[in-house]
Amino acid sequence: MNAETSTMGEQTTDYAGYEYTTVRAPQQLENLYRDAYRNFGWNFERSEVRPPIRPLPLLPAIRSNTATLSFKRDRNIKNQPMMQDLQHKVNASLASIARMERSKKSTAILVAAVLGIIGAGFLAVSMFIGAVSTGGIILGAIGLVAWVGGAIAYFGIKSARTARLDPLIDQEQTVIFQTGEQAARLIH
Repeated sequence: MNAETSTMGEQTTDYAGYEYTTVRAPQQLENLYRDAYRNFGWNFERSEVRPPIRPLPLLPAIRSNTATLSFKRDRNIKNQPMMQDLQHKVNASLASIARMERSKKSTAILVAAVLGIIGAGFLAVSMFIGAVSTGGIILGAIGLVAWVGGAIAYFGIKSARTARLDPLIDQEQTVIFQTGEQAARLIH
């Protein structure tokens, strides 16, 4: 990693010191992280994803949705204080994009889960009352409607959040690209 060379007769030492960093990134944004860090002189080395975890033998494996990216760069980059400020700005934008991407699904999942639990409650009550009585049938129907409503709400909320957040994500990506362009000019 660090290299020293010397020549006979004339003593010349070429020393290259490197600094290293690792970043946890959502897998769907891994390429954006790589491109953003490249503009700051970071060279991508490797990406690691944790292997799936199987909590119990009969349950499906839980897959990690994050990757650990490893980078290195020359310690003697030009304009280091300015580069650090620009890097913080890009990191904030990357974190904002990751947060918005997660929130597209999380709100929809929450609403669908609540409606599913309510539906399950109505179905359970209808079973205790008795499926042949009018009250049991009505409660069972309400439970089924809540279940179907949860699925419909998931897709509706997810598409509405996506439509609302995509322009904000595009703005953050523009900040990343413009800041990266400034950083690339400072390095070279």
